[in-house]
Amino acid sequence: MGVIEKTPPPMSAPEDDLASDPALTPGSTQLSCSLPIHVGSDLKSLGHPDHLRIIQYLSQGEQCVTDIRNHVGLRQPITSQQLRIMADRHIVARRREGNVVYCRVANEFIWELLKCMHTLSAKISSGEWSLKQIGAPGERKSHD
Repeated sequence: MGVIEKTPPPMSAPEDDLASDPALTPGSTQLSCSLPIHVGSDLKSLGHPDHLRIIQYLSQGEQCVTDIRNHVGLRQPITSQQLRIMADRHIVARRREGNVVYCRVANEFIWELLKCMHTLSAKISSGEWSLKQIGAPGERKSHD
């Protein structure tokens, strides 16, 4: 059995690291530790209430920072800080046009995570699944 990394690698675009992982080549059925590390990092960031509100707004398409700020109701410095954090984690991409900065969802990987989150949320909301099945954060499940 291989050694599992205890700390995530330095932040880089998930698709770059995952594309070079031999366990994730087309046709491979082997799972790699790289994927859960990256997914966990992205989900943790998306779990921040401000990040989630921002990314939900960006799901409508590219938006300027002023519109993002107005939509989510944060002060400008906080909005910029949160967008910078999300850009550093490759969740949003930014571009500048003159004095205006525009942001969008960074890549297809993030879109797929959002789709998975919506699917899971719908199953929980419908009662098909329960959060009790998953367990509370930090709670250990026995596998008897």
